[in-house]
Amino acid sequence: MDRNEPKNGLSRSIIIKKRPPSPTIQYLLFFFLIFANLYFNVINPLSITFNNQIKQKNHMKEIKNAIVQVAMEAMDDKKAENIVALDIHELDGTICDYFVICHASSSIQVGAIADNVERELILKLKEKPLRVQGQQNGLWIAMDYGNVMVHIFLDEMREFYNMDELWADAEKITL
Repeated sequence: MDRNEPKNGLSRSIIIKKRPPSPTIQYLLFFFLIFANLYFNVINPLSITFNNQIKQKNHMKEIKNAIVQVAMEAMDDKKAENIVALDIHELDGTICDYFVICHASSSIQVGAIADNVERELILKLKEKPLRVQGQQNGLWIAMDYGNVMVHIFLDEMREFYNMDELWADAEKITL
């Protein structure tokens, strides 16, 4: 037996020395790694963030629509008159996206409608008003839900302020 042969009788395998990749291959590999890093650490998270923002916008729109719907139904439950929602989000200089407007024939009914709107929005959507103004006199109660403003007028006050005509360019939504 030859000294260079292994003991198991197999011949020695040929060892091929690997050469380093050519400079062109090295550059391609380098740019591939940079692009992969850029994609997975910068581009992909941006697209995920953008998709989350779109989902969040759609979710906010659904919440606003739900607030409008529940408020209008709560007004109707207490026999409010001429219930209308104005979609004003596309108009310039608006402070919110929707006005929900109705009127009643007495200040007691105005207060009852406001109480019912607040109660129903808390029960069904867990939404509390940010601010409520006008409950003391019962002539006009304004309830601020962020992007939705609820206005409950005494009938004479609604005629006087005429908000429906003031925002005539807005899309009207009725029950």
